[in-house]
Amino acid sequence: MARPASEVADRVAQRGRGIDSFISKLEALHARRELTRLDVERAYAGGFLAFFTAYEKAWEDLFFGLLMGRLTVVPPCVPLVQVRSEVVARRMVHGDRDYIDWLPIDRTTRRASVYFATSHPFSRLTDGDRSVIKRYVLLRHALAHDSDYSTRQFRRHVIGQRVLPPHERRPAGYLRGPHATGQTRMNLALAELTLVLTRVCA
Repeated sequence: MARPASEVADRVAQRGRGIDSFISKLEALHARRELTRLDVERAYAGGFLAFFTAYEKAWEDLFFGLLMGRLTVVPPCVPLVQVRSEVVARRMVHGDRDYIDWLPIDRTTRRASVYFATSHPFSRLTDGDRSVIKRYVLLRHALAHDSDYSTRQFRRHVIGQRVLPPHERRPAGYLRGPHATGQTRMNLALAELTLVLTRVCA
């Protein structure tokens, strides 16, 4: 029996809460001067990369879950082909590639237009949703690759015209910086990304 696709978003939300909790503990250690700022920023970087890996996997799980009828959304999603074998489904979508990217999200929506009658529920994504995901993809690249190009893209599209202290102009420091009272940009990032997925999985 098909399960609600919201389970996929729930798992991502749980992962985000776990990372938030872990980083809060490290911040407490930093406040007691048991960890340096650099130690804590490394945790932000690692936590974001771990979350983003789970986030990209969630889009893959949603796609294959809907394609194979394991997951359901309202209104129902209509695959153009019926596939019962996981191996066949993945070979069909992957082609001759061992690995495919699900983000930036346009890659997933293009695949949905091939395998689903109306691209539903991926068609629920708004321009704002795409912008959110693109911004954090660039942040993820800046953390993972640490190249001149990825850093320029991060500063251009994520930081933009904001005036920030020097340590917040680096990806990990940016994540640790404040968004609002009691909320870091890391908190905001995990919340925004989870909300986009939750809307699609509804």
